[in-house]
Amino acid sequence: MIDGWNAAWSRLNYEEMPFLEIYNHVKQLQPNCLMSDYNQGRFPASALYYTDVKQYEQHAGQIIPAGSEVPSQSATTLQSDWFWKLEYPSQELRSAKQIVEGWLIPFNAHHCNLILNVAPNREGRFDQNAVARLADIGQLWRDRVPAPRLTPALQIISSNLASGRPSYASSSADTSGPDLANDDRPGTYWQCDDGQTSAWIEINLRKPTSFNTIVVLEPTYLGDYGRESRIASFRVEAWNGGRWNKALAGESPTMMVYRVNQTSAERVRLSVRGRGKALGIAEFGLYAEPERRVFRS
Repeated sequence: MIDGWNAAWSRLNYEEMPFLEIYNHVKQLQPNCLMSDYNQGRFPASALYYTDVKQYEQHAGQIIPAGSEVPSQSATTLQSDWFWKLEYPSQELRSAKQIVEGWLIPFNAHHCNLILNVAPNREGRFDQNAVARLADIGQLWRDRVPAPRLTPALQIISSNLASGRPSYASSSADTSGPDLANDDRPGTYWQCDDGQTSAWIEINLRKPTSFNTIVVLEPTYLGDYGRESRIASFRVEAWNGGRWNKALAGESPTMMVYRVNQTSAERVRLSVRGRGKALGIAEFGLYAEPERRVFRS
């Protein structure tokens, strides 16, 4: 569990510290371990970026998006805050009903594990009121536990092959050039000119490059763009053998991360058709992801 890496309140970011190198090193030492990076703020899409378990910090207002299908965890406290304080033994704790019915059961439906911090006292033990509340939580959970539901998750653990490559667009709004769509920063985005009902972005990979995963991320999580999708359909084409070949096509990019057949291309083009408002793309990424391993208990 990596706490604070690339967080808004920390001093470490992915550029200053070789996160992917360390991630791969840990996986070489212990392939079956799970790594969780608290990077929800930078990568808001419903997919796994450079982490095996998505983290949502409840105290920071981070909420699991509706329909999330990736393994995740959400952390909060039984007492009012982190770390033990003198008033905790007599403090009114969070109710078992809130924890079980408000968090555990809904989270379970979204493949999310609740991390409930219970601060130990100066003797290294739980206060009696905390022990009693944990017993209540356990009993209510046993009475209400739903059946688990497991589905494969979409995950990114390799470098973005499109990052920093020359990019071009059919049009761009002021200060919203196509380079903002392949800069590995989902907080920035390319936007086409007002009045355009269709547009495209093209990335020059400079040489034949193989990939099997495509990211198409619309900035519907950014306040200045708006939560409603402006994209009616999209199409990704790869330039190879002197012609454009379809690699992917779909409607609004709600999945955001797509596995495709192994594709080699010198240039890749994303064409989008809008709904009326000037549409934008926060990330158009290409990845050569390793084959997925199947873990069996």
